[in-house]
Amino acid sequence: MLSFVAAAVAYVVEPRLANEQVYLVIVMLAVFWGLTLLNFFGEKWIMRMNNPAVIIGTLIPAAVLIALGGESAGAADGPLLEYLATLEAVDKRFPGFEHDIHGVQRGADGNYAIECLTREPAGARSNGSQRAGHEHPEEAGTGAPALAR
Repeated sequence: MLSFVAAAVAYVVEPRLANEQVYLVIVMLAVFWGLTLLNFFGEKWIMRMNNPAVIIGTLIPAAVLIALGGESAGAADGPLLEYLATLEAVDKRFPGFEHDIHGVQRGADGNYAIECLTREPAGARSNGSQRAGHEHPEEAGTGAPALAR
C-alpha cells in the first residue's frame, strides 16, 4: 500500500520518480514513520486525520459515481457490443455453458438484450408520439427504456 501511495504521488509531481527506488523507499519510510509518530499524540489527533480521510476516501468517490450515473455502450459496431455479440454466438453454439453477464437478459431464443437509453438525432421526433429513448410507440409511456438488441 505504501509503495502505491509513493508511486501515485510521484506521478502527480514527476512521473519519472515512480521508477526511482530511492525515492520510493524515502517516501514509504516517511509515510510509515509519520503515521507512527502521529499515534504518539493520542486519539484526538488520529480522529482529526480519520474524519477527512473517510470523507475523501468514501463519500467523495461515491458522490462522483452517483453523479456520473451510467456508462456508454459506445457505437453499434464498437468493441463492447461486438464482445456481447461474440458471447451470444458462443452461448448459442454451446448450450448449457451460457455466460451470466450482469445487465444482460437472455431471451428464450438465446438472443441477448440490454436495457439502454438511446439518443435521437436532432429533429427525429416529428409527431411527438414517442418519448425519447423508445424505439417503438407501444413502449412509450411505460416508464421503462426500450430494449436494444
